[in-house]
Amino acid sequence: MNLKNNYKFLDYSKPLLKGYKVCLVAPGPSLNKTIQWLEENHNKVIIVSLGAAVRRLARSNIVADIITSVDPYTVVLTQFENLDEKFYKNSIFLCASNTHP
Repeated sequence: MNLKNNYKFLDYSKPLLKGYKVCLVAPGPSLNKTIQWLEENHNKVIIVSLGAAVRRLARSNIVADIITSVDPYTVVLTQFENLDEKFYKNSIFLCASNTHP
């Protein structure tokens, strides 16, 4: 399907994030403990966020650079409902092939 539609694949032979600091963000109690650090440093790191954490980041006016999702259920859509599109329109989405549209 990807080849037929000419979707681009990541080229793993080149270091994509060499020289950058990356912060992986997931929902849960630890996010509440580190949100202040993210508020102060979000412009200094590449933020990779699970879809379920995007809404919490948005409450602190933080935009994820990369958003991941692997959930095949429609509940995924609620992660972005009624959310200002500025919090994801320029983000890269890395999704599993079975993620709900």
